[in-house]
Amino acid sequence: MAKLISPWKRHLMALDEVAQRLERITRALDEAQVRYGLVGGQAVAIWVASREPAAVRTTKDIDILARRDDLSRVRAAARAAQMEYFEVLGVGMLLDRRDPDPRHAVHLVWAGEKVRPEHELPAPEVDECHTGWLAARPSCPWMASCA
Repeated sequence: MAKLISPWKRHLMALDEVAQRLERITRALDEAQVRYGLVGGQAVAIWVASREPAAVRTTKDIDILARRDDLSRVRAAARAAQMEYFEVLGVGMLLDRRDPDPRHAVHLVWAGEKVRPEHELPAPEVDECHTGWLAARPSCPWMASCA
């Protein structure tokens, strides 16, 4: 009889998969010397963890701020990380070859562009945020943390 995996164990496995995906893409971007920033839920989680670890909440996707002009370099780095670029409903994303589910994607946020037309402000330029995804910066004008 197959051993059942508890819901808590599945939750921990899902968190680990997000962490591994984040590590793979940021390592690949660093090795390709692509400037980027970590934004969105994972950036907020890292910033909150640095201040109040018990308050951390996370998401199952990853949001990376990059320059649209760097798309070819981002795509090459993604391929090295076993990910492929797709555009779904106008949203650029990197899907894991092993689990090509948009809900678990690395979503690309284009620097200097609005994420949605109704947003008042565009995403910041990559230079407005620290580089290296562990360098949380609460004063970033667009998100609670940019890296």
